[in-house]
Amino acid sequence: MSAVLAAAYLSGVGNLVVNVQPIVLGALADGYHLGDGALGQIGAVYIGFSSLSSLTAPLWIRRVNWRYTSLIAVISCVALMALGAVTSQGTWLLILFALIGAAQGAVAAPVFAALGDNRNPERAFAVSIVVQSVIAAGMQILLASYVVPRAGAYGMFISLAIVTASAGIAAMWLPTRGRSAEVPSARQDPVASAIPWRAALPCAVALVALGLFTAGLLGFWYFVERIGAARGMAHGAIGLALGLGSVANVASSGLVAWLGGRASERVPIAAGSLILLLAFVVLQLDGDIAYIACNMMFSFGFGLAQPAYLAVVRKVDATNRLFVAAGGVIGAAGVVIGLVAGPIIGLGGYKAMILVAAGFVVAGAVLLGISAKMRAPVAVAATA
Repeated sequence: MSAVLAAAYLSGVGNLVVNVQPIVLGALADGYHLGDGALGQIGAVYIGFSSLSSLTAPLWIRRVNWRYTSLIAVISCVALMALGAVTSQGTWLLILFALIGAAQGAVAAPVFAALGDNRNPERAFAVSIVVQSVIAAGMQILLASYVVPRAGAYGMFISLAIVTASAGIAAMWLPTRGRSAEVPSARQDPVASAIPWRAALPCAVALVALGLFTAGLLGFWYFVERIGAARGMAHGAIGLALGLGSVANVASSGLVAWLGGRASERVPIAAGSLILLLAFVVLQLDGDIAYIACNMMFSFGFGLAQPAYLAVVRKVDATNRLFVAAGGVIGAAGVVIGLVAGPIIGLGGYKAMILVAAGFVVAGAVLLGISAKMRAPVAVAATA
């Protein structure tokens, strides 16, 4: 359990910039007088390099020491954030956030591998989401209410660096390598051994399903505040909806962690996906209550389904390494949905975007079911 908690904490810190991104970009806009275009470039560069770093992980994840790799990546993040605090020119921010993204992607890969190698990956991923939500909520309050109003971008960078530095201690509780097995031997699976891509195919399909599911989530989440504003809601009501959504997310992820694989992954995936679709339906109703209920249902459904998605991706991976690309797939899905959302909203408004998001959720669930039937998971002893 200590390895799970360490990995969960590292995951929360590694995703901190993403989880507080609106506050980060706001501080940069005020501190460096940046426009929306420049802020969009910074966000895209950060996510792009983080995803690229994670997507390369299957090539090296079983060959390096996870503790030292995570520790070096954490130290790199701290140094870059400290550099950001003393940077006086906004032109350097693109390079800075590209490097921070790459370093945090290098943190994410060993963390994801450690969670996936646990005897109960569904519970491990659920614990990770709970910890991420708690850390993000605390930092959102700290940065928005105290740090940024008083110390601006400088204080924001220093605060992120201090919290990130604390993850260096957690890195030493990770396993060194996890499972040692790679592609099954010919005696175990002669077809997969003769044709290596056959061993990787179920996990590859599951990763595509995860990407579709994530695109469905972000197709709503990217615009949740704008949707509320378009409905004429006050900022306080929108904030209340998002806050209650965070509580719902922690509750559902905690429920998955408590159940801990006692039921098939199909149950939380089906239940979570259905709740997400119902949330989109509720959003079509008028009034603030419908918007708040939609946010709570959306966050609850997301907290149910995502840990199970990640567990399936791990369990169908006969190569024992391809699954660590999940973090990169999630990031890539965010980039893609960000590119296509503008034209979709321009043509049909937010309702069209919600319809597309619902389609992605359904497609992801169907494709994940297909990947689970393509091949039974290979049983390998876990390390944590």
